[in-house]
Amino acid sequence: TDVCYGRTLGLSLQTINGYLFNRFIGVGGGVSLDFYTYEFIPLFLDVRGYVLDKPISPYYSINVGYGFGADLFNRFDDGFRDIKGGLMFHPSIGVRFATRYNSSFQVDLGYKFQEAVITSRLPDFTEVADVRYQRFTLRFGWIF
Repeated sequence: TDVCYGRTLGLSLQTINGYLFNRFIGVGGGVSLDFYTYEFIPLFLDVRGYVLDKPISPYYSINVGYGFGADLFNRFDDGFRDIKGGLMFHPSIGVRFATRYNSSFQVDLGYKFQEAVITSRLPDFTEVADVRYQRFTLRFGWIF
């Protein structure tokens, strides 16, 4: 697997819906739109838990799923590229800040992995690249 080194700032939009069984374990599902060289749409399982039963609590989160590759904005509209997604893995740790209105804000730091296979078909040859995008993440969220 080739590692894709880039110094581009990434952006992700994400939603997760789930159920918290107790403060230590909650399970849910999510979908995201992630921007790398190409766009990916991961569908994933979210597992999370909170350390303290207090308004402010550290927490962990692990997202695992499959990121579907896409070129949503047709930046590469030459018709010679095929973008296949792959495994997406995103562990993180953070802090939840509860409000008086039965909602919370959260912030976390993590590291996201997204695998992909990019096939470029040119007149004289075909190039297949196994790519692993890797990023540090800083997420802000609202729980309601």
